[in-house]
Amino acid sequence: IIDAYEAVLAAMPITYMAGDANDDDLVDVADVIYLINYLYKSGPAPDPLAAGDANADCGVDVADVIYLINYLYKGGPAPVLGCAK
Repeated sequence: IIDAYEAVLAAMPITYMAGDANDDDLVDVADVIYLINYLYKSGPAPDPLAAGDANADCGVDVADVIYLINYLYKGGPAPVLGCAK
């Protein structure tokens, strides 16, 4: 059985960078701040929302903030594209 939705997603080009929540073509501390504002201060959502999903768990939450901090300051793994390719 073919999942038509997944087939369409697979055929679409990726137009965002994982972890680049503020869409400035960089993954930096500004993305951490952007996600904190989105999650806790009613700031704008990343566009697309999947850009804020740094840890590829199909959601945007505090775990993505921690993932980005770990990447930027502790040498953790780079953000990766997840379920919303």
